[in-house]
Amino acid sequence: MGIIDRVWKRVKKYRIIADPLRKAVNFVRHRSERKISIHANKNYRQIIDKYNNADSVWAEPDQDPSAVKAYPVWVCWFQGEKNMPEVVKVCRASLLRNADGHKINLVTADNYTQFADVPEYIREKYEKGLISHTHFSDVLRMCLLSEHGGLWIDATVYVSGKLPSFDGVPFWTGKWSKGRKSLLKRVSFLLYCLPNSPFAGFVRDCFFKYLSENDKFATYLVLDVFIDLAYERVGAVRDLMDAVPEIQRGMHDLHRMVNLEYDKEEYASLCKEISFHKLTYKDDYVKYTKSGKPTFYGHLIQEWETGDVIR
Repeated sequence: MGIIDRVWKRVKKYRIIADPLRKAVNFVRHRSERKISIHANKNYRQIIDKYNNADSVWAEPDQDPSAVKAYPVWVCWFQGEKNMPEVVKVCRASLLRNADGHKINLVTADNYTQFADVPEYIREKYEKGLISHTHFSDVLRMCLLSEHGGLWIDATVYVSGKLPSFDGVPFWTGKWSKGRKSLLKRVSFLLYCLPNSPFAGFVRDCFFKYLSENDKFATYLVLDVFIDLAYERVGAVRDLMDAVPEIQRGMHDLHRMVNLEYDKEEYASLCKEISFHKLTYKDDYVKYTKSGKPTFYGHLIQEWETGDVIR
């Protein structure tokens, strides 16, 4: 955890300080994102035109249907499995428990070159520390999905049900029923697509161009900017994203309940509607309430320690 994260973790406990600080940070971020968006709209025309020529970019992969069904799963923790925080280990165990025959690939700083073709100039910036782990993982996930297809899942996503088959589905992500922006913003922690998808290819190429012109990222959510651009400017991508069905429960619901007293019926109801739950390693999770009752997080720990799904 970086120094900014540590400071924020302390400050956010005090609302009178945290709220104005959050607003100031969001203002600066949104202004930076807008500048990048305006620049990309004007200067990335070659990439936009390339992916609007669907015939030369997008084609269903010519392979055995069983190979598509056995899609790879990509999880990244650059420091390696031994250095995972507890919540990340819990999430990894839940994914392995629900893999349902899919190969789970753990991508680390030591092995990522075995899986993805990342340009040397980007690798050099990452190795020099100009690009953070987080931003490099943004680039890496699009390289992996474009080259191999499959499911990218953040290391802090808890999986409460078997991985879906995605049979006949070219693209999927979490899209809950709060309008289009809910699809476009902060869903990159869970993405499925086929190899050579125009979605992954377009965003990857935008990253390549951006980092060929800049040593580092000007703002945290550059990935969201390029996803927005893909939706707004590339018809094939817009069609893929619009076709994703909405879900009624959000993937952040468990995170909001995680330190509350465990409720068996509420947990069963949530898991019945959705199998992916975004958590974070940056917050403090507790296993018991002040009265000694198990929390939702305590329940996840129990499932991890026993290896059993407990409903």
